[in-house]
Amino acid sequence: MNTKINFDVFFVVSVLLFGYNFGDDCTPKCGVRPNTLQRVLGGDENIDSSWPWVFELKAENPCSTHYCTSQLIASNFALTSAHCLFYDFYACKNSNKTNFVEHSPEEITLLKNNDIYKIKKFYYPEKFEENSNGFKMFPFDLAILELEEDVENEPVCVAKLFNPYSARMHSEQLVGYGLHDPFTNENSHKLRAAPVQLYEAGVGVIGARCRAEWGLLARLCGAAENKGALKGDSGTGIFVNHNNGKHFFTHGVMSAYKGGSPSRHLIPDVYTPISEFCDWIQDKTGNKVKCINPYVKDPSCYRKYKNDQEENNF
Repeated sequence: MNTKINFDVFFVVSVLLFGYNFGDDCTPKCGVRPNTLQRVLGGDENIDSSWPWVFELKAENPCSTHYCTSQLIASNFALTSAHCLFYDFYACKNSNKTNFVEHSPEEITLLKNNDIYKIKKFYYPEKFEENSNGFKMFPFDLAILELEEDVENEPVCVAKLFNPYSARMHSEQLVGYGLHDPFTNENSHKLRAAPVQLYEAGVGVIGARCRAEWGLLARLCGAAENKGALKGDSGTGIFVNHNNGKHFFTHGVMSAYKGGSPSRHLIPDVYTPISEFCDWIQDKTGNKVKCINPYVKDPSCYRKYKNDQEENNF
């Protein structure tokens, strides 16, 4: 029997099972939280600095003021829900009509630690407006915000794919500036986090419930007993802790919840999956943001490690 182990096969299998820190060249430059203590159970308040890539979004004009949440994905780019960029044109008029129109970039700002960040441009998929009525918007409800100036905060990593079977092995946190109580409209504008799990629609019991509740266009869902998104959380993500706990990734953009009691009866919230828009995000950010596979490292990292090992043996 040949007992010689093929190094390449052994190493790749080891990486897939246990993970490995490949140093600066093969470690994402994103998704690292500062070493601060925080409370997360049940949606407790978190200091803003503990989630540096989560910003509150404010959209304001004479007709409307509303709030959402956004995710910083580069020094001058952020993600949010596309529907956060629209307002009811007739909201300030004595009319029973409804007509949602687009905000101008100067009407939108990001807020963090008493700082205000202005928006230069924003982008959303063309299909969002075509499908913005009813449940048809879920697959397209995300937008890219281009900031006027760079932000020094750590961005979140953007995931290239979502594995529903691997997700249970990682810490998952819903973080946002939304309401804390589903039965009030009073917003304290405090950042909160709670453990909420991601599910692929149609997969498993929760995924099947999500598909039954929201229809065939639902792709990605979030649910946990007595926890979930509320008004003001649109645009945030459920941040998944990958790479041995060192990096957080975003897999989706929060789009919709059931009014009154969102996930309190395990009715899942709906998220727009990011993985389907990786090429679009890379294009709109001028190659500044690239999606990363959170489960398997680039093959060049394996070769780098092997070469380093061979050099150390001589």
